[in-house]
Amino acid sequence: MGAGARLAFDVNKASWGFTPILNHGLLKVGSGSTLFGELVVPVRFQENVFGKSYASIGLGVHVGVGFQGIDAWTLNGLRSDYDRSP
Repeated sequence: MGAGARLAFDVNKASWGFTPILNHGLLKVGSGSTLFGELVVPVRFQENVFGKSYASIGLGVHVGVGFQGIDAWTLNGLRSDYDRSP
């Protein structure tokens, strides 16, 4: 289980907010990749042209595949193996 947050600012509008995020790896898909689910709760604070303030709270679900990156040690090992090939 992982957690995080994003900040949001709208350009040319009196609007800002934040989005708490919870994500969890659901199952492995092949080697080095995972199917994940993510729950987001965007919270926004806005002001209209008359100066009246509003707040909104949403709920979203994201599903995706995360891929494992190749680190520098692995890349160097692959490069040296390639250099030794006939």
